[in-house]
Amino acid sequence: MPIKTVTSKAGKIENKEKMAEAAYQRSIEALKKIIKTLEEGELDQETLNNLNYYFILGDNPQKQIPGEILAHLKNTLKGLTEIPFTVEITFFNFANPGKGDKFSIANAQFKSANQCIRYMIHEASHAFSGTQDFSERGYTDNLGKFRQPGLTREEAVNNADGLAVFTVLHSQIALV
Repeated sequence: MPIKTVTSKAGKIENKEKMAEAAYQRSIEALKKIIKTLEEGELDQETLNNLNYYFILGDNPQKQIPGEILAHLKNTLKGLTEIPFTVEITFFNFANPGKGDKFSIANAQFKSANQCIRYMIHEASHAFSGTQDFSERGYTDNLGKFRQPGLTREEAVNNADGLAVFTVLHSQIALV
């Protein structure tokens, strides 16, 4: 639970329910882990570096963690664990902000277990916490690097892809 259904507009996919459930469980674990780490404040250097990179926090990120980051993580976790939703496998990733009953994960990402986790968190953060995309400035590549520079600090703390990549990297889930 709360995945209520898994549908495919991208052709037949064997074991799609099992694949979605596995990504869902690992997404929940990753979100719980990063929330606990941020709340406890015991941040190792890699986590501090990633916080600064994905959320543009400046020279002393440990004292400047914006509440929006933790709120987005908690809202995403709460939505995933409390609101039944449909995973739709399509040819693109998409979610309606504020409408947590369905989101789409692209077939290519769905078939890659780690990418499915990343995009489940990404799309769930749109659906359950109102995060945004900021075109190429907000999207990261499969190494976790922003495709283009120019994301502002205000945009960064509300960026779905930065939130998702930060979360999966903290749980040592490879992006590819």
